[in-house]
Amino acid sequence: MYSDINVHSPTKDPLVYGEASVMQSVFSILATRRTERLFRPTLGSDLENILFDNMSTLTEMQIRKESYDAVDEQEPRVILNSAKSVVTAIPEEQTYETKLVFSIEGIAFQNFEFIGELGDL
Repeated sequence: MYSDINVHSPTKDPLVYGEASVMQSVFSILATRRTERLFRPTLGSDLENILFDNMSTLTEMQIRKESYDAVDEQEPRVILNSAKSVVTAIPEEQTYETKLVFSIEGIAFQNFEFIGELGDL
């Protein structure tokens, strides 16, 4: 149904399909800083600007809002589940775990999870 260029391993298979295509897009949105793309300055998120804030519940909420808003605005194939999407601080590792739960338009009755650590993006 969906396909995209495989940015992770172009030597094996040049395209990714279905769920993998959407997951790759979500990762790219979260890992790209706004203004990083020359002709698409609004693509991406401002997560990197939040990275060095003090670890707190407020920062968790800012990260959740920025992640949610960036994906919601830029990936029309995704229908986010705000009730199940969470951000958790991991103070001993100086990082945040981000979990976005969503369904993909056209793939019925299935929830997907994107889980990543903010320090890994």
